[in-house]
Amino acid sequence: MRTKLNDRRFCANLDTQFNSASGRSFKLTITIGFDTGYNIKEVFCADFKSGSDNQATIMDAYILLSRLLQHGDTPADLLASMCSPPSLIGTICKAIVDEQRANPLFGQTSFGLDRIDADKAPVDQG
Repeated sequence: MRTKLNDRRFCANLDTQFNSASGRSFKLTITIGFDTGYNIKEVFCADFKSGSDNQATIMDAYILLSRLLQHGDTPADLLASMCSPPSLIGTICKAIVDEQRANPLFGQTSFGLDRIDADKAPVDQG
């Protein structure tokens, strides 16, 4: 069953590099959204030119990854089933897994995380 995320949730940004098979290199800024238990449940970015093939591909990839995470898969599970060297989608999963390994508290507390306000409403302080 898919996890419904709150409109207001914590997030973190990661920067990584994707090297395509054709030799082109792309900088990716990945935004990761967490549920109330600080589990990773969504990923997204807006690094590619609007309307480009790359933008449509990356947006679809983030939607699919997010839905898999919301259905219970973990970034490590997803990465283990992907190709090596990683594709664009694999690079996204690898960046998240690398961050989790390098920083054991990543996603375990709100420390160092920002808040996403999906509805742009002020955050309750009470």
